[in-house]
Amino acid sequence: MLRDAQGLEISTDAPEVIAAVDLFTERFLSLAKSAGILHEALAVDPGCVAVNAYAAAQQLLADRLGGAQRAQPFLDAARSRAANAGTRERALLGAVEAWAAGQLDSAVARFEAVLGEFPRDLVALGLTIILHFKRGDSHALLRICEKVYDANRDSLYMDGLIAFGYSECGRYAEAEAVGRRGIERKPDDLGAQHAVAHVLEMQGRIDEGAAWLEGFSGTWGNATAEMYSHLWWHIAIFNLDRKDPQRILDLFDARVWGDNAQWGPDKGMSRFPINAIHLLWRLQLRGVDVGARWRIVAARVADRSKDPAEAYPALLYLYALSRGESAAAAAEMLLSIEERARSAKPHERRAWQEIALPTAHGLAAHAHGDFEVAARHLTGAGGDAWIELGHSAVQRNIFAVTLQDCITHTH
Repeated sequence: MLRDAQGLEISTDAPEVIAAVDLFTERFLSLAKSAGILHEALAVDPGCVAVNAYAAAQQLLADRLGGAQRAQPFLDAARSRAANAGTRERALLGAVEAWAAGQLDSAVARFEAVLGEFPRDLVALGLTIILHFKRGDSHALLRICEKVYDANRDSLYMDGLIAFGYSECGRYAEAEAVGRRGIERKPDDLGAQHAVAHVLEMQGRIDEGAAWLEGFSGTWGNATAEMYSHLWWHIAIFNLDRKDPQRILDLFDARVWGDNAQWGPDKGMSRFPINAIHLLWRLQLRGVDVGARWRIVAARVADRSKDPAEAYPALLYLYALSRGESAAAAAEMLLSIEERARSAKPHERRAWQEIALPTAHGLAAHAHGDFEVAARHLTGAGGDAWIELGHSAVQRNIFAVTLQDCITHTH
């Protein structure tokens, strides 16, 4: 066995695999494109347990159904060598296997157990953070960051990770201080930039936030499609109150949406469209004419109408399809959400059946101008309950703004 840069044992004798693991860890933490790195490592050592576990997790992170099926070959390869792997790799594999089986409570517990014994496993930390974020559990997200912080003080990404946790828990002063400290240590840490941007947004420091984030845009060249789009989305949101819709539409065209060549191989599987949808939605609610953009976005996401892998993105795709005059795909998306709610596992049943499903009907009604029906559904589903749909408070706010629009139209 060899050890990676974090001092963690990897069940391989190939230095090339260790180099790939180190590069993947760096890219994963820096929110940069990482497609192909793990596959190159597996070409050298096809059975490496840690690399296969990470590769399986990548498939599960993709915003499409079928992640478990795509992950299975990697899990099978890892399992074939698990007996010869160390304790950490076997535990990591167990966590990813539970995730693939849809047992998210078990997966989170297993990842946290890995971190309890091996707090230097920053990939496991990143995956745990993502799972807590998807479940809307900000306090658990912060708790796990605090638990491993001291063991990773040397990591240039740790401040950005914990700063985001502070921001999502409303501890804005701490989030800003730690985030700015992270940027002092590593100015191109997108996570720290993003965490401070959330603070500035939530505190209404709009001009400062716009200048802050755009000042770092030159460091985003290697960002994933989703993160690049998301950071520019934040800049566009900061600009909403400047009463310059053309500026925002220009940002949409060039940065938040962009063309196919701009994004690379991860675009088709990423959640990047949710940034564009949210931005058009906010503009629409402000009475801005967005032209043909709804139809353009709807055409791109129509193939996701059978893919309600996660509630929050599924709801945004439904709204885009409804607004984009893709009636058949919108109806199929709504049916898919209904089926997903019926088949939800116990740990996700409330989120899908009591929150996502009525929200979906409310959004479909709003998109068609039936504001009374929309208000009834959204009022029944909303408020603090939307937290269970995951993602950030800034993102989820679109549902509350839409409900307010319904109330405005009906009074």
